[in-house]
Amino acid sequence: MSTSTAPSANGLLMDARRAKASPTGSGRPMSRQELAEAVAEHIYAQHGLHVSIDDGYIGKLERGEHRWPTARYREALCHVLGVPDPSALGFHIIRGHRHQPSPDATAADECQSSDDLIHSAGHWLELLKMFVSWTDSHNTSQLLRAGETQTHILQTHLRSLTRPPSLMLTAQARWFEFLSWAADNSLRDHEAARWIEQARDLALAATDTRLASYTLMRQAQQCAEHGRGVDAVDLAIKARRHSAAAPRTHALAYVREAHGHALLGDGHSAYAAIRHAHRVAGRTSADDEADLDHHCTPQYIDAYDAYCHLLLGQPDLAARQLEVVVAGKPPTSRHDEALYRAWLSHAYRQLRRTDEAIDQYQQVYALASATGSARVLRALHTPTELGLRSPSPSSATRRITARRQTATSRRRFQAKNTLDHGFGVAG
Repeated sequence: MSTSTAPSANGLLMDARRAKASPTGSGRPMSRQELAEAVAEHIYAQHGLHVSIDDGYIGKLERGEHRWPTARYREALCHVLGVPDPSALGFHIIRGHRHQPSPDATAADECQSSDDLIHSAGHWLELLKMFVSWTDSHNTSQLLRAGETQTHILQTHLRSLTRPPSLMLTAQARWFEFLSWAADNSLRDHEAARWIEQARDLALAATDTRLASYTLMRQAQQCAEHGRGVDAVDLAIKARRHSAAAPRTHALAYVREAHGHALLGDGHSAYAAIRHAHRVAGRTSADDEADLDHHCTPQYIDAYDAYCHLLLGQPDLAARQLEVVVAGKPPTSRHDEALYRAWLSHAYRQLRRTDEAIDQYQQVYALASATGSARVLRALHTPTELGLRSPSPSSATRRITARRQTATSRRRFQAKNTLDHGFGVAG
């Protein structure tokens, strides 16, 4: 038989709320939901942070299930209810209580694995930004494993909610999109497709049409990279027909459409789509959000224009354009730079410019090894998967092949160190 006792209700907090008039002017006491909304508004005004606090969480505080919310919540509740300090609202640490942090955990007050932090969509989006910022400096497989851990925590929390807030659904969708990208770069193709599909479903559930458009574009990219030109074109057209699509996402959809047309041998449609991509991307203003689609620069579009030339059997045009691209401003991602150089290596190979092909190959291998991108190595080593027609064997081709086989035999860049799982709210 359990000897534990139920927590005692927090009468101070309940009385303070009921003493506050409803902001509706009805004359009734402030409701739990109204208090939650006032707290969220205060935190956003003070810290610029969106939190998904609701009446259910206020209820837990009033029932005494949680006696020590985080500092932001304590300060906001004191402000909204007009009391001088948290003790006036019955907030205190219960030593030894399994739901409370250690009394000495001052730093953990802001980033512990507590219910109120898990409730914050802003926390999850900021954590995701941190992961994205590591994509050029950390092994992709490591990031994928760590990201799966964080996503599992968020998913478990969302399943416990009767009606998850739309911001939390958007946060979950963004995490799934990131996992899909990492899986693509780790050649976990089935999981990449599953995660981007889940991301799209969640974006639609959250009525986030801009994110839904982006996930459609990413599905088109996956189809194109697996040689499915018809599907790529179809999905790209659907993505750019979203009225809410951001200019860069719209441009990216045109790029995927161009890629699909090139796979199908339709150069006229491919180059028309590239022209549209440049035109649409040019509409981006300084006020437009540059988060998911920040990599869509004129350089990025030019690189895919060159890639279309390569797919359409025009290696000379591809090489000239890619030379300009790689000699210009460094791309926003080392993964993109590696792809550009892989395509340039293939163009040089087809033109039988052997030494230059080998030089690009070595640079690609170094970039792929640094980022752990198996996707880049696939692009480098298997041109037939990219729809390229290999030239007839020659001494130049044999030289490149021999160099590649030697380097491939030394390739060992699977992650040996697991990222610390303490990045998010995992206890």
